[in-house]
Amino acid sequence: MSARDERDKGIDRVLRREFQQRYIAWVESHIQPGWEGTGADIRLRMEIGGAFIPPHHHNAWGANFGTLIGYKWFADTGRTENNIARASHARRNPVWRKTHEYRRGKQK
Repeated sequence: MSARDERDKGIDRVLRREFQQRYIAWVESHIQPGWEGTGADIRLRMEIGGAFIPPHHHNAWGANFGTLIGYKWFADTGRTENNIARASHARRNPVWRKTHEYRRGKQK
């Protein structure tokens, strides 16, 4: 098994259906086209807005945001900013823009 296969298996483990469905539904209804920010910004908005859904694993937040990037729901702006979460040690993250048109399912 290749390193990529192992990575994909790990991602699949953290993408549990219930959390993923609730996460995607929240993003779909609360993050408007043209919005710019990081995956951590979405997590913070969910937590502050009372929509905090504790995932079974902390990596599920990033894995689900990565899924939406794969769906082309977000486009890379080419900018980065420091993460707002203390636990992330202020690492730099890409800034994304919510696209105007998107579809569920991976886009080619």
